[in-house]
Amino acid sequence: MTKSFNTAVFSKYRSELMGVATLLIVICHMPVFGVVMPNWMDIIFRSCGFGVDIFLFLSGVGMYHSYSSKIKNKQSIFYWLFKRYIRIICPLFILITPFLFYNIIYNDQAVYIAILQLSGFGSLLGCSPLWFISCILMLYLITPIIHPLLVSKRSLFYLIVLSILCYSYAYLPPHNNLVHFMVSRWPIYFLGYMLSASIKRQEEGSLILYIVIPVISYIVLYAFNHFVGSHFCLFSLQGITMVTFFALIIDAYSNEKLKDVLRFLGVISLESYITNEYLMRSLQSVSWSVGDFNFSLGNWTFYIVGFCLCMVASFVANRLARKILHFV
Repeated sequence: MTKSFNTAVFSKYRSELMGVATLLIVICHMPVFGVVMPNWMDIIFRSCGFGVDIFLFLSGVGMYHSYSSKIKNKQSIFYWLFKRYIRIICPLFILITPFLFYNIIYNDQAVYIAILQLSGFGSLLGCSPLWFISCILMLYLITPIIHPLLVSKRSLFYLIVLSILCYSYAYLPPHNNLVHFMVSRWPIYFLGYMLSASIKRQEEGSLILYIVIPVISYIVLYAFNHFVGSHFCLFSLQGITMVTFFALIIDAYSNEKLKDVLRFLGVISLESYITNEYLMRSLQSVSWSVGDFNFSLGNWTFYIVGFCLCMVASFVANRLARKILHFV
């Protein structure tokens, strides 16, 4: 059995890995939307939230290339930030504007609440469920600051320092703060950013470093959290382990049709996240009863039909956003 792998798999299968992360988030949200399932399945599905950490790792890889290109082309920081921001806000605007108009007209929602939701930062003020979008926008803002640190010769040292700062801040009072929760997940983005140069050079990666050590560390720290009452953060450990695991599985698996499906889901990952939070919540209020018969089947019908509708809406919004961004 080989003890190393080519780290280029993270870049080669980036879209497919984004697709895997999309599916994991969809699965993770099933218990949240009240889909009835056995307790063991509920526990497993809720744990699939590490799809977010896969997204953040791949976002770090992508932002390294984007910011390096910005430096090479001598673009201003403000122009680069605008381009990154508009790529997020355009599909957001397309997808949630109808819901915001409906809430303003029929639910007396304040206009400023709608504006905050459209800004992408609404979750920071409790106005939007899209916390991940706020998280990634905040990471865009600090990327120009961390870039010189994570591409320097002492990049590992700076990664450790930045991670400690994030974890320390995340556990300061007040607890259960959304910003603290987001900051606790930033280190996996920093890791992806730091490793991007190695990935670009297609260097070999050790399974010991990418899977074995993170898994052992996860088990040890999880045990400490459970039995000692400590609060070690495990997001980055599960993120690097699972993104490596899925990258190697995809690389070894030769079924191109499956890869096409994952690639499609990866392309519309942002839109599917938005629709899962807005369209799915709207569909939740639909009755699945006809006469005396209930077709909901423990909300499975609602979630499967909702998922399909979300994919269609996400695809349309993605194509429309691409056409709009072409002129920006």
